[in-house]
Amino acid sequence: MQTNLLRRLIFDEKSRSLLIQTLVIGLFALFIYLIAQQTAYNLEKRGISSGFDFLNIAAGYDISIRLIPFTSEDTHLRAYFVGLLNTLMIAVCGCFLATIIGFLVGVIRLSSNWLFRNIAYVYVEFTRNVPVLVQIILYYSILLHLPKIKQAIVLFDNFYLTNRGLFSPQPIFKDGFSIVAWSLVIAIIASIFLKRSLKKKQDETGKQYPIFLINSAIIIFTPIIFYYIMGMPLEFDSPVLKGFNFKGGMVIRPEFLGMLFGLSMMVMLTYLTISLTISFFMNLYNKSVQFKGNA
Repeated sequence: MQTNLLRRLIFDEKSRSLLIQTLVIGLFALFIYLIAQQTAYNLEKRGISSGFDFLNIAAGYDISIRLIPFTSEDTHLRAYFVGLLNTLMIAVCGCFLATIIGFLVGVIRLSSNWLFRNIAYVYVEFTRNVPVLVQIILYYSILLHLPKIKQAIVLFDNFYLTNRGLFSPQPIFKDGFSIVAWSLVIAIIASIFLKRSLKKKQDETGKQYPIFLINSAIIIFTPIIFYYIMGMPLEFDSPVLKGFNFKGGMVIRPEFLGMLFGLSMMVMLTYLTISLTISFFMNLYNKSVQFKGNA
């Protein structure tokens, strides 16, 4: 029986390939283990700590863009969560901006105007063939050449564009604003059910209803009514120039804008590529199943 097993391992292609793969994986695992052991020994010999104990040590640095409070005395673990939230924020904003830019560029790309159509073509080719990291550095470099604080570009009286970022009013939510927010959510849900009900009634009776206008009125005016009922629980803290910087309000840093533009381009081109690929294969499928007329 041992002879048959040995002969099978040697002459059977499937068994032989399985044996070779097992040996390769085992040797690779042994190699990784030896490297880890040697690295741990060298670190211990030189007094260099390893592991995850550093996560509980004070970071000693500040993060300008943050969604949760963070100071240099907080731990590296909290800095990790600040960076994670910043990444999610940029990703969400990038997807939103990419949807708008992608839709506009797609419409312009199909325009009959030669100039607009080719401007969109050059824009798409540039963003498609230039690496995202290079785009981020490019946009960030452009933003750094904006005017200084004293020469800030004023937009709509309360927005200031500088090389330190975009300073804008910061919303301050007071007691009762949550009721306004919930009224908006309830209005959206009610408009969905109302649309289905009116659509069903319209199909049964044939009577036309201004569904869009009714739903729009419900969604817009319901939170406005609750906003005034609750005593207008929303204020804005506008930035004011004091000394060499703005005080109050909120600021969107150039680093955020640079990454936002770069990520928006990447997401837009990803969706565009997927859409064109699906369209290409659907066209091939349609041509293969369509009826052929007589010659």
